[in-house]
Amino acid sequence: MKIFRVILIFTMALFLAGCWDSKEVGDLAIVTGMGIDAGAEKDEIKLVLQVGDMSKGQKDSQGETEPIILDSTGVNIQAAIESLKIQSTRSLYFSHNQVILIGEEQARRGIACFLDWFVRNENTRMEVPLIVAKQDAKAVLQTKTTQNNISAFAVKSMLDNDVAPSFYSKINLLSFLSTHINKTTCPIAPIVVSKIDSDKNTILEIEGTAIFKEGKMIGELGIHQTEGLMWILGQSPKRNIIVKNDDGNAALAIVSSQSSISSDYIDGEFINEVNIKATFRISELAGFKDKHSDNIIPFINDLLKDDMYTKIGSAIQSSKNYKSDIFGFGSALYKKSPEKFEQIVENFDEIYSKSPYRINLEVEVLDTGKINGILTDHQNKG
Repeated sequence: MKIFRVILIFTMALFLAGCWDSKEVGDLAIVTGMGIDAGAEKDEIKLVLQVGDMSKGQKDSQGETEPIILDSTGVNIQAAIESLKIQSTRSLYFSHNQVILIGEEQARRGIACFLDWFVRNENTRMEVPLIVAKQDAKAVLQTKTTQNNISAFAVKSMLDNDVAPSFYSKINLLSFLSTHINKTTCPIAPIVVSKIDSDKNTILEIEGTAIFKEGKMIGELGIHQTEGLMWILGQSPKRNIIVKNDDGNAALAIVSSQSSISSDYIDGEFINEVNIKATFRISELAGFKDKHSDNIIPFINDLLKDDMYTKIGSAIQSSKNYKSDIFGFGSALYKKSPEKFEQIVENFDEIYSKSPYRINLEVEVLDTGKINGILTDHQNKG
């Protein structure tokens, strides 16, 4: 009986005891999106927070609650937060933040100066996506799409979607920081833009990739170059790609893809190699009237290889023009031969910009769907 009483008292203590620093939900300003824009002065930043309005109740999965936008300037993030505390009667709560948006102007000024805050703050999550806003971050956070009033959730949904309509780099705070401290690999981040579509609806789209060096954005890759980048990094989404020539076009679903890179330093030359294996399934064919069903798959294979070679080669060449290894070729050499890596690390950027590369592709179209060849062949045989 005595043992039972001890257990009962211990259990009651667990369930009835409160936390000394606990706060009611209604006392919190729950941050759903965080943006950093350039301040009016070069040594200032503008912190922009998208906050859920808890006075209207808990928001649903569709984000029907109207968000509140708060902004303040300061010499760093904490200074801006202290200013916001004066404006708001609620405590800022960052644990549910969905995205970190960096305005392009501030990205080009530099972001290394405020990464420290994200690492030190106990309420920030390292898996939060880090994105560059083509306009300023505030414009993106203020955007209301037809599918979601809360733009932070809309952007996060795009990044989480494995069948997204475009290639983009999946970068979070942890992966960005990991490359930021790397001796040779340069960080990247997807670029988001707010625009009006043909139906005059406001939409958010991921367009291209920002390249960073020494904490500053120094350039960007376009959409096709980003596709090449994603093939190399092994991050191609499960989606359709379109290949075409003057005779027709084909939509091909990516079934699987594998990639690897290797590097070596031989006779004073830094040599890089990309190996990619991918399988596809034909989703749709249009045109190609002169092609017979017996040779359509080899023909599509050739179109695919040409398309992938062009985009991958363009991504590599662009990174070389920026003297920025965004693929990890330097790290690959370090893993293979630390001695050889030490020979080039001091002048790595210059050496990389002049380095030759090889692209090895193994492409296979698995099947053509319910019919073989092209629909016109079956009509002619009818």
